Amino acid sequence: MTDSNEDQRQLSRLFDEILRLQPGWSSGNTPEMQRRGVLVRQEGPALVRAELDALFSQPPFDLRVEGRDGTGLKTRVPWIRVYSKSRSPRATDGWYVVYLFAFDGSAVYLSLNQGTTVPGQFTMRPPEQLYDRVHWARTTLARSPYDQSGLLPKIDLADEGLGRGYERGNVFAIRYDRGSLSSGVRLGTDLKRMVELLKVLYEASGQAMQPVQVAAADQPLTRPPLSDAPAFIAWVRQVYGPTLVSSRQAAEQQARELLNEFSGKMSAEQALALGALFNTGEWGGVLRHNRFSPAFVGAAMQRLVDPLDKFNDWTDRLWRRPEGEALQYVDEILRETQAFPGAGRSYPTMLMYLRDPTRYAMWLQITHRGLVALHRLSEPKNRGGGSERYLRYCEAALNFAKEFNLQPQEIDAVLSEAARAADEESTSPAAEIASLVADTADEPEYAGEAERHEYPLADVAAATHLPQEQLEEWVALLRGKKRQALFYGPPGTGKTFVAEQLARHLAGATGEVETVQFHPSFSYEDFLEGLRPEAQTDGGGVSYRVRPGVFRLFCDRARGKDGTYILIIDEINRAELGAVLGELMLLLEYRGKRLVLPYSQEKFSVPDNVVVLATMNTADRSLALVDFALRRRFHAFEMRPSKGVLESHLVVADRGEQADLVLKFFDIVQEGVDNADFSPGHSYWMGEDGTAQGLYRVWRYELLPYLAEYWFEHRSYLDKLDAQVTKLLSEEA
Repeated sequence: MTDSNEDQRQLSRLFDEILRLQPGWSSGNTPEMQRRGVLVRQEGPALVRAELDALFSQPPFDLRVEGRDGTGLKTRVPWIRVYSKSRSPRATDGWYVVYLFAFDGSAVYLSLNQGTTVPGQFTMRPPEQLYDRVHWARTTLARSPYDQSGLLPKIDLADEGLGRGYERGNVFAIRYDRGSLSSGVRLGTDLKRMVELLKVLYEASGQAMQPVQVAAADQPLTRPPLSDAPAFIAWVRQVYGPTLVSSRQAAEQQARELLNEFSGKMSAEQALALGALFNTGEWGGVLRHNRFSPAFVGAAMQRLVDPLDKFNDWTDRLWRRPEGEALQYVDEILRETQAFPGAGRSYPTMLMYLRDPTRYAMWLQITHRGLVALHRLSEPKNRGGGSERYLRYCEAALNFAKEFNLQPQEIDAVLSEAARAADEESTSPAAEIASLVADTADEPEYAGEAERHEYPLADVAAATHLPQEQLEEWVALLRGKKRQALFYGPPGTGKTFVAEQLARHLAGATGEVETVQFHPSFSYEDFLEGLRPEAQTDGGGVSYRVRPGVFRLFCDRARGKDGTYILIIDEINRAELGAVLGELMLLLEYRGKRLVLPYSQEKFSVPDNVVVLATMNTADRSLALVDFALRRRFHAFEMRPSKGVLESHLVVADRGEQADLVLKFFDIVQEGVDNADFSPGHSYWMGEDGTAQGLYRVWRYELLPYLAEYWFEHRSYLDKLDAQVTKLLSEEA
């Protein structure tokens, strides 16, 4: 045990010095900011850790401490946080306790806070999302035995940037004014109090307290068949977690309050916020905005809101008019799609649901299909029949909910999962492994009979530094009718790596992954089938036999199997695609259709459980030049140089001072090239050596030769950029 009182005195002096440096803030690495960086990133975390060791004889969870004052440019509000490595691996995710230093140097707050920026993007999360989680946290803590008296519900960091996000994310805080820090303030007692509250939130989220032990004991959740409805519902509740209902209730209540006050006179921003509230809810302890996605988000919501006058008129009718009259308006919208363009069935029925969840249900195609799959409804999924048909759907959905004691906020979750399960069971009756929840596993092997494991999408997000919601959208697309995708972008954007990671997730424990690389001499005969010479054993002559190619052999292996089989085609644009793919232009689109192949004269089809992921280097060939017939059959997943991905990698890799130089180098090159198809990707900057010497080797032997080819006829551009990079790296050497 260390001397806690001495630790507190040292910590008080350190906090006071940071606050005195704050008024001299600069985004650059001035001497004052260099000193602040040492205090925040090195000395401060060490003192906080020593204090925690003195406070807790047994750590309350897998406790860690880190400090940040800006990756690249210096932040206006530096921080030192205490967190769980398993539940908040990055400052953009989960709950933590954090010391936040006000921009004007007036005070430091010890705050129970949360991830307030979007992972990989470094933009603030929507305010309503942060408020929802704050509401949940305060409600949870109010039920705990721990005292919250004297804690501040609001903080003021004197900053309009990311500081505003920290203010919104605050659950409770303790303020230490700059002048009071040297007067024996009880830093240790306060820190222990806040860490104990943090532990309550971790336990309430339903997550394991010791992930290393749980990983050994926990087993993959197996999805029961739809025929066993009680077990299936229990599985859905496990997947979504214990905060599903409460988080959705909170968001729905906020939506009602917004409608009560502004219905008929909303601004575009308020309308979009309403859509975000419709979509808000926790899944597995993580707050998300995808409850009804793609409804109420992105282009779908923009179309609904434009023109705003019509949106307000219809919203007011559906929300404020008497119930019977509102149902007549629902009928009009359902029967005549142009009455309220973009509303579909989702918007009017969502408003009816919010009016009275005990009488009305949210009506989507996927929830309708789920009810049919559970044999509670026999009508087709189109929206013909107007409000009468909607009311029949509501009756069936609410009777199902009553039968199994479902809360209104659970109905769409259960029905959506039932629809997805029915889709999978129709193509693979024996497929029982849930794709949404999986065991954390080591690197799976895909050859022979070696043991394979589930690979959770959260692990894909961690490995690729891409937002999990983006990955979820890609997975959803690949599980639809079109099971091909093209990852395209310039070199170094991680196309092949992301494809491999996504393939591991899709394959899970029962599938298989194989990779083939296209090149100029790759042919139809190599890929599908062709004649191959074979030496005669009796006379020394040569005969020719029809032999299957890579793709046909892969499809034959997948045919009749339960798992998902993924073929990765690396650098697909290097081959003559029309000649190589041949009949596959048709067969990839129409799964199950059989065509006679020219060499073997045998009928061939592409199984439903085969997914094709291809990569394309846009520096070699623009996507616009790729055969349109091919592009139409592939989803296009764009991969661009991403500073967000690079920043996330640098944080995880704990590069410290090196991160500033790496990001400056990245910015100079991106600004100098300024071409979406050719700018070198972030992976060039993700090597192990982030020193000036190591970065210069990357520039001299990797980036410079690449850009010399790009600027073959404009050498002066390369010379200018070379001078900028050399100046930067030589100054830091």
